Amino acid sequence: MAYNLKDTSVILVVNIGEILNYCKYPIPDNKLKEWVDFFDDRGDPPGNGNNFNSKIDKSKKIIWRGFPKDSENHADTVEILSIKKIGGSSLLKKDKYNDLNGKGVVVGHVKNQDDLTGIEIYEITFTINKDTEKPYTIDPKMHM
Repeated sequence: MAYNLKDTSVILVVNIGEILNYCKYPIPDNKLKEWVDFFDDRGDPPGNGNNFNSKIDKSKKIIWRGFPKDSENHADTVEILSIKKIGGSSLLKKDKYNDLNGKGVVVGHVKNQDDLTGIEIYEITFTINKDTEKPYTIDPKMHM
């Protein structure tokens, strides 16, 4: 049976209330990871930056989007600004991808090599409610 290659969509869900109520900026990494969750459309277990690892396929895309968790303010937004490689294997064509259209969505492109394997560690930089003075960064993983 042939395996169908497909794009991967990663969703970052942020507890905006907890983050905005925290007294200090920047928020320590271990604290920030308590208030974010990652999900994907590949059946990988959900997790935070410590334990989330998303499957990707060669020559396909990986798309990152952000959403508020249980926000009482329907105007709350989570915008992904950039994705940047910080360690592990080199699975994507570039080491950094940015939001090119201002919509808070970043699209990366996976290399087209038969021998791609391993885990790439990257960081996601995002904002809450378009506040570019206070960007937040967290570091999940992807694997082939």
